[in-house]
Amino acid sequence: MRHKPGHYKAPRRPSPPSDTETLPSMTISFDPARHAQHLKALADADAAIESHLTELETQSDALRAQWSGQAQQAYERTHAQWSWHMLDRRATLKAASDAARKAAELLVDADRRVTQSWHSLS
Repeated sequence: MRHKPGHYKAPRRPSPPSDTETLPSMTISFDPARHAQHLKALADADAAIESHLTELETQSDALRAQWSGQAQQAYERTHAQWSWHMLDRRATLKAASDAARKAAELLVDADRRVTQSWHSLS
């Protein structure tokens, strides 16, 4: 369809929903106390793993004095790899815990702002 110069026909906009139509809704639920429990469980698990690894290392140090040659070299190599993986595990767990704490802060803040918005409308 051609239009006269200087005239523009806007495209039709969809009509707003009627009172009988329902719009999709979204619900976000967050329980800060439960979230804190999960973070504590992660920290407790990390501490337990660290304790067991320390005990294992103490026991292996006692045996290591009896090793020589290839056995000692194999242990040194394996221990270096194991130590690196443990450091990586701790860093990963810390990053996950930090991200979970930040997400909790954002969710609590979003909930606070939504509540304030609803109160300002009423």
